[in-house]
Amino acid sequence: MKRTECLVCNSARSSVILDLGPHAFADSFISPQRLWESEPVYPLVCCMCHDCGHVQLQCVTDPLQRYTLYDYSYTSANSALSRGHWDECADTVSKAVSLKPGDLVVEVGSNDGYLAQQLAVNHGAQVVGVDPSPAMAALAKSRGVDTIVALFGDGVDRMISDKYGHPKLVVANNVLNHANDPLGFVKAVANLIDVDGWFVFEVLYWQSSVSKGHFDQVYHEHVSHFTVHSLRALLRRVGLILVSVEFINYHGGSLRVFARSAKAAMESIEAQHWEDDEVAQGLFLLSKYDMWRKSMEHQRDAFLKRVYDLRSSNKRIVAIGAAAKGNTVLTYYGLNRFVVDCLTDASPTKQGKFTPLTRVPIVADSELSRYPDGVYAIVLAWNISELLRANLSALNSRIAYLDLPGAK
Repeated sequence: MKRTECLVCNSARSSVILDLGPHAFADSFISPQRLWESEPVYPLVCCMCHDCGHVQLQCVTDPLQRYTLYDYSYTSANSALSRGHWDECADTVSKAVSLKPGDLVVEVGSNDGYLAQQLAVNHGAQVVGVDPSPAMAALAKSRGVDTIVALFGDGVDRMISDKYGHPKLVVANNVLNHANDPLGFVKAVANLIDVDGWFVFEVLYWQSSVSKGHFDQVYHEHVSHFTVHSLRALLRRVGLILVSVEFINYHGGSLRVFARSAKAAMESIEAQHWEDDEVAQGLFLLSKYDMWRKSMEHQRDAFLKRVYDLRSSNKRIVAIGAAAKGNTVLTYYGLNRFVVDCLTDASPTKQGKFTPLTRVPIVADSELSRYPDGVYAIVLAWNISELLRANLSALNSRIAYLDLPGAK
């Protein structure tokens, strides 16, 4: 189904700014038993609202399909880098909102429960998680995190408040951009938090994705791509205000946003500076995206020429890091199992599976030792490239890297 209204302001006026062609769900890795099935494939098209500048996917997909049709494989604690980020997040946010032992915290999109566990163990909070994936909820419960298996929204907020009360803090990291109804999402948060409570969340920053050429941050699970301008507009519609915002390097460039009820705080003056910078960089001009598309096509063609030159010389090519964004690259570039031998990953939950649509087999990193004569590697999880290269050099000293455009 085609999305016809802006998810922030309900305007029906928008233009296509990016078309990556047909894609499967990026975080749906395929088990051997389901290889003979045809997974859902939808057009991956971004539109920008003419009235508020919000960027969103044109195609509506079912969120339950996105997270439960296949075993959801992303885990918050999947690397030392991730764990370090969530440890810092727990410490920083707890201090910023003056979290006290016994305060109720609700984490929406709690995943495997790692962050909620840190808030409980290190800061004494009473934590409740909400996540639509039964597999992730089971992992969270094994960490001692009471978890509700559901998509957060109207009804779930009342269920929580009736059972636990109104939380001092609602935290939702890399979740708001996944919501099919972000307005309903933040309205439910506004209804749920205590009168002097906080809503703290992280989202990918669209300005960072565009300026760095990270088109691979676009996939069906990322329904919205936010700017400070669109976030302020969204929060204001439900009586919340942006108290502070900071840029963080996680996921290649994200925003950490602190919001409260307009009755409890004043809006940040710095937010206007962020918006002015977004306008100055042409982030809401269609011409900017015309140039971006042409640059993407040129970079793709140049990269593929190098890949096929190597293939024609009988060189072996592998990919590194089974990240969701990597599936956007594999599909858009046409790098399927006939071009890429395998995709290595350290996560046991992904090993033995295959990438969606392109069907590249996912194997353990140790498989790299089977290329004693050398191998060319494409790092798909570019945000942890340095860590991966350091670890993999011990397995094979003859890895030559093919750097993706914008992989920094």
